[in-house]
Amino acid sequence: MEFLDLPWEDVLHQHVLVHLDLQDLFRLLQACRNAKSLVELYFQQCRRVDVTYWSGRITVGAFRLLTNNNSLIQKLVLTNCRDWLSDDVIGEVFRNSAQLRHVNMSGCSRLSDASVRCLASSCPLLQEVLLKDCHWLSAEALCALAGSCAGLRYVDVESCWDVNDAAVKALVTACKRCASLHLQS
Repeated sequence: MEFLDLPWEDVLHQHVLVHLDLQDLFRLLQACRNAKSLVELYFQQCRRVDVTYWSGRITVGAFRLLTNNNSLIQKLVLTNCRDWLSDDVIGEVFRNSAQLRHVNMSGCSRLSDASVRCLASSCPLLQEVLLKDCHWLSAEALCALAGSCAGLRYVDVESCWDVNDAAVKALVTACKRCASLHLQS
C-alpha cells in the first residue's frame, strides 16, 4: 500500500495533512496529480486558515488556492498581510464564507472600508473581529459591521483612528453579546 492509497478524508486529512505547514502542503501539491488532488480537497475542507507566519511570503495565487472553493472557513487569520492582500482578494473569500466566525485583519494596511462592508454583508455569523492597526477603518464601516453582525462578542479596533464614540455606541447597542471591546491606542 502506498501513501496516496490510504483513505484521504478519514486518514490523510485528519492525521497527516493537519501536521504539515503551508510550505510542506504546497510542496506536496506539486509532487504528482493525485497529491495535487489530495491537497486541493484538503484546502476545500479547512475550517481554519491562518497565514500569519507566511504573511510576507505568500502570494495572491497561493492564497486563492488555499481559500477558493471553500465555503467552510470559520476562522481566518491574516495578521500583517500588508504586501499582497487587497479588497478584491479578501472580498472573494468573504462572499464565499457565510460560516465565518472569526477574522483577524490586524495590520492589513492595503485594505479599505470596502473589505469590512463586504465582511458585514457576507458573514452574518461573525463573532470575533480583530482590526488592530487598521488605520483605514472608518466609523461608518464599523457601524455597518455592527448592524449586520449582531452576534459579535469580541471586537478589537485598537489604533483605528477614525472610530468615534457614535460608532462604539452603535456597536454596543446592536451587539448585545459583545463581551470585549478593545479601543486603546
